[in-house]
Amino acid sequence: EVFRILKKKGVFLTQQVGGGDDLKDLTKEFGVVGEYESWTYEKAKELIKEAGFIISKSEKWFGKLKFKDVGALVYYLKAIPWIVPDFSVEKKLSVLKKLQKRLEKEGELVFTQSRFIILAKKE
Repeated sequence: EVFRILKKKGVFLTQQVGGGDDLKDLTKEFGVVGEYESWTYEKAKELIKEAGFIISKSEKWFGKLKFKDVGALVYYLKAIPWIVPDFSVEKKLSVLKKLQKRLEKEGELVFTQSRFIILAKKE
């Protein structure tokens, strides 16, 4: 649809969460397979090219998401409900206790975020 409505020589810029790569280590802790597991940087580039765009720049990024206490993690998971669908403290108490022990040992909980950016042109 973007290709259709964009004028000739127009530019399409998108920055997105890295789909299946995003917070994979966090979702694994909760036994969750991500809803967007099949959405990847490579798939996005493929679809953009198939639409007729010419990709002039693209980049994948990985960064760290750190929590200093389990309460902050709980707040995060409640604020972004698609990471661990149907999350509640009661349902995931055993996982949260395990993460608390890890936090006490390591000093922080660290998970890996994934993002990508694609700049494409319509010739």
